[in-house]
Order: sequence, then structure tokens, then C-alpha cells
Amino acid sequence: MKSNEYHRISDAAEHPALPPEEVGLRVLKLLEGLRSLRGLTGQQVIERTGLPLKLAPEAGVYGFAVRLPDSGWLYYTAYQPADDSREERLYYEVRNPANRNSADMTPVCKLDFGAYADALKRAGYSIGEERNEIGMLEEYIFHREGLTIRIGPRNRTAGDIDAPLCVERLTAYPAD
Repeated sequence: MKSNEYHRISDAAEHPALPPEEVGLRVLKLLEGLRSLRGLTGQQVIERTGLPLKLAPEAGVYGFAVRLPDSGWLYYTAYQPADDSREERLYYEVRNPANRNSADMTPVCKLDFGAYADALKRAGYSIGEERNEIGMLEEYIFHREGLTIRIGPRNRTAGDIDAPLCVERLTAYPAD
């Protein structure tokens, strides 16, 4: 890490060229081209995505987070390098802390689940599902040799189950 700045939550006005869909696209492009996260450094993630990730020293991760003040949404990406107790992970997530389960996702869903799924399938990933004990979809799981990606989808709005699914969270980690 070349900068002495540490991770903090930014306001959207500080990064007008990095709305949620652009950050999601950059994470997706990184994952399309990677064969594994093993050995990847925080600096390499910064260079390959062009995202201004900063070190969060207490957590040992590199992160970039933006608050959308008009909607209450927060979106972030983080890279967790491997250490003695954990393996590498790459995250992208959107949250609305004030209204966690029913907030309209339109402000953070211009790049919907279908765009992610199509890009990952074109990059050679197979797709599966994880369902809970009553059969409800929990996550989609994308896999190819060396890498697994789990995507947690959510309806754009609580009342519109026919709208395209949004990506609430994405986690990538080395495949065993």
C-alpha cells in the first residue's frame, strides 16, 4: 500500500465516477480474469480494478465504501488478504442500515443479477443454488477451477417479485 491514508466511508460526491454499478463492474471484471485469489495482494486489487481501496488496519482488509446520502444506501468492496487464520476473500456488498430488509434497491441496482450471472457464465463459471431448509433461495454459487463466488440476490422492492433480481452481496474465495 503506497498511501498513508486509511479506510473510511466516503460520500458519493467524493467519487462521482464510481457509482455502485461501476464498482460492481470493476469487481466483476477482476473476477472474470482471475484464476485464483491465492497470492493476490491488496495493491494488485487496487491496480487491476482502479478502485481507491484503503487499508483498514484493525480488520486487516483493504476497503472502499461509499454512502448515498439521498437513499440511505451504502456500497462497498473489500479485499481480505490471507493470514495465518483465514484465506483470501473479495467482497462487494450494498446495505441500507436504516431499512435493512425492505428498502427499495433501485439506487444500487442499475447492474442487476442477470448482468453478473451472464458475465460469469461467459467467463467459464458454472452456476448452482443454495436453498434453505424450506426451499427458499439463499445464494447463487458460481464456480470454476480455483475460484468460488457466492452471490446473495434480493428483489428490487419487497412488493415486486417480478422485477429483475439485484445483487445484495458477492463473496469470492479460493475453491478447494
